[in-house]
Amino acid sequence: MTTNANRETIERWQDLFISEQKKAGVVFASRDFITLKPFGLNDVNEIAQNYKGLEDCYITLNAFHVAKQSKNYQRTYDKLRQLRVIGIDIDQYDQNMSPYEAIYELQNLIELGEIPMPNLICWSRGVQVFYGLSGGAAPKKFLKNKHEEITSGLIKKLKHLGADANAKDLARFFRMPYTINSRNNTEVKCEIFEHELYTLAELAAYLPVKKGENAEKTNDQNKLNQNSHKDKNTLTRKLIAKQVNEARVQDLESLLKMRNGNMTRMRHYFLYYYGYHLAINNYTENKIYEKMQNINNQMYTNDPKADRKTDKKLKNLASSIFKQAEYFIKHFSAANFDLHKIDDDKAIRPTNSDNIIERLQITDEEQKQLLTLQNTPENKKASNANKKRRYRHKKGESQKTAAEYNHERKLQTEDKRKQILDLKKHGFTNIEIGKKFDLSPVRVSQIINNRSK
Repeated sequence: MTTNANRETIERWQDLFISEQKKAGVVFASRDFITLKPFGLNDVNEIAQNYKGLEDCYITLNAFHVAKQSKNYQRTYDKLRQLRVIGIDIDQYDQNMSPYEAIYELQNLIELGEIPMPNLICWSRGVQVFYGLSGGAAPKKFLKNKHEEITSGLIKKLKHLGADANAKDLARFFRMPYTINSRNNTEVKCEIFEHELYTLAELAAYLPVKKGENAEKTNDQNKLNQNSHKDKNTLTRKLIAKQVNEARVQDLESLLKMRNGNMTRMRHYFLYYYGYHLAINNYTENKIYEKMQNINNQMYTNDPKADRKTDKKLKNLASSIFKQAEYFIKHFSAANFDLHKIDDDKAIRPTNSDNIIERLQITDEEQKQLLTLQNTPENKKASNANKKRRYRHKKGESQKTAAEYNHERKLQTEDKRKQILDLKKHGFTNIEIGKKFDLSPVRVSQIINNRSK
């Protein structure tokens, strides 16, 4: 399970919490935050099997001391036995973002070297980001402080995504993978993004340099961290693309159910989008045909002129889709799974959300029930905010939230107004002031009178 004496790796989500190198104490699982069930090294398989598919199941990030033969379990700070995981809880829905949009934003931060590659990402209604500590860490005061410092630092970096600033307690619970979130009745899915676990020092290298620290050394460490993830970013993009395509297939199936199978005048488009996203997820040609045949049997049309989709037509469509997707995947892979770097116009990209929404006439109410097919005014606003946020990241302004950025702009405007008023007091005309600030005389007059544009 380890690549060397000092580096631990994971192959399953439960390896993050329990392993041969992390066996001091027990982690607790619970369904009500009160009744605690302890799990140690001998229970590593049981914890995954016993809770899968159940509603609202939780697991502690760290391990606790339990006295032999005692049933009086306590999940308290003073009972901590071993530090094992750093977790960040992201409520991206508060920012009008889907889980997949939040994961894309995480990818941008990883590529910029601002955060380390997570070991595990889970998502259902919200998103959970996990970093495992190789071999665990003793709950000494300075290590507890370092754990909390790293958690706070990551929360600050992910604040614009909706990171929960209150979720910092070392004894807290997180939702368990592959259980059901009753708030939106969805499974907590998860994906391992990085198999090698971290040390506290490696994670701390991503925090801002404190006054008095060796800035040069820390900056060099950050550069090493950024370069070490260069190849891993390709894997991240690949995994994210896989997740988004899986969600797109689920959205199309959900849409069909919402309409009770009615795809009048849009059946062909629906089948094409459905088949293409199956193909991108590496389904075989025969499997694509079988699933398209099954979905075709569930839909109907009220158009008397519509052609019946015979098995032969479906087979031909599945074959054509498979070849298109195969060609696209080849070039997508060559471009390190970055759509913007595909230079072959013959590589047919997946249809964007706006076009699918238009072709399938997906209403605002329907969009509210979908994950990847959304273009309501609220979501457009959030999308524009995300684009501006990415632009600020590229300019090195990643620590600013939208509110901070707008506040800074407001201060700059107020400063400009003070300068304009000062010039006016000294007898400058509106035309002269306008030339100095590249403004029209009318705009200068508006600023002097404190009117907005």
